[in-house]
Amino acid sequence: MTVTPINVLLFGAGGRMGRHLARLVHEAGHRCLEVEARQDPDVRGALDHLLPQASLVLDFSSPEGTTLLLEALLARPVPCVIGTTGLTKTHHEALDVLARQVPLICASNFSVGLNLLLQLTAQAATALGPASFDVEIVEAHHRHKKDAPSGSAQGLVASVQAGRAAGLGQVHADVADPVMPVLFHGPGMTDGRPAGAIGVAAVRGGDVVGEHTVFFLGEGERVELSHRATDRVIFANGAWRAALWLLGRSPGRYTMKNVLGL
Repeated sequence: MTVTPINVLLFGAGGRMGRHLARLVHEAGHRCLEVEARQDPDVRGALDHLLPQASLVLDFSSPEGTTLLLEALLARPVPCVIGTTGLTKTHHEALDVLARQVPLICASNFSVGLNLLLQLTAQAATALGPASFDVEIVEAHHRHKKDAPSGSAQGLVASVQAGRAAGLGQVHADVADPVMPVLFHGPGMTDGRPAGAIGVAAVRGGDVVGEHTVFFLGEGERVELSHRATDRVIFANGAWRAALWLLGRSPGRYTMKNVLGL
């Protein structure tokens, strides 16, 4: 099958994800326009020059880099996949504005398996409810990861909250119940565990690519849902799958659930 080449702007091309994505873009027969925010002294100038040539943008940079990218995209909208973690409310507000003009996907984790875990977690939370089962989320990553808990762990918290809300028949399933706090476990924690709370613990060390386990702990039984990543290439594969799915879509904010048909 003949591929019609497109120009893909890769922002954050010098990172590990960037290198994996550049290979996938080239292997698919497309052209990769690379920008590395940490090395280019005029990032905004590079973006203003390359965006008019791009049919698609992939961003795996930094929160600071994504700020510059979104400023440029709001002036010259292009469909985009945003995989930068640690984004703020301001970033998401800008993404909402951009999504009125082009299709986009912003996700903290593009692993197909992890996104399935998010769905299964919500279903389990709906079925088990907050009364009989405590929920604990444990995530582990390599020693160099800067943020904790991970964006995926926070996504799992949101899945539990949405699942519980759906089970309770709440109208807004994405709103956390204020009587069910999120506990971020750490050294020296001595307080008891409130009923219905969602516990989150982060482990950092070695070269762990990424592991997430959700424990539903009841009396006399427990359910464990886990995902373990052993190769970072799965994140690039998922992001590229999302990017190809996005092409030709109507403007809007999509998710990996949409990509996977969940």
